[in-house]
Amino acid sequence: MKFSKISLLQFILFIAILLVPAEDRTMFAWWLGGALAFELLGFYLLELFKHRPIKPGDVVQLRSGGPKMVADELHAGSGWWCFWFDEAGNRQDVRFRAHLLNRA
Repeated sequence: MKFSKISLLQFILFIAILLVPAEDRTMFAWWLGGALAFELLGFYLLELFKHRPIKPGDVVQLRSGGPKMVADELHAGSGWWCFWFDEAGNRQDVRFRAHLLNRA
């Protein structure tokens, strides 16, 4: 069974509250709930950052994987010109359609 990050954190919160003695549960629940909220906020902000529009100079990668590249220029109708350096140190330039790229 595959758990999402959110459901796994909720499960951990539930089990942790059950393990704490009854007289300490309220304070512990507030503390753990705050930690959970902070974790989820960070996860949400990271997802927002990944889906921002690409700008020149951003580090990108093909959705299918491959080397990390720098988005160089956007040409209307043809996509982003990206460059990277191969193992030998040679600069490689290729154009990719924007929908094929993710921020790295």
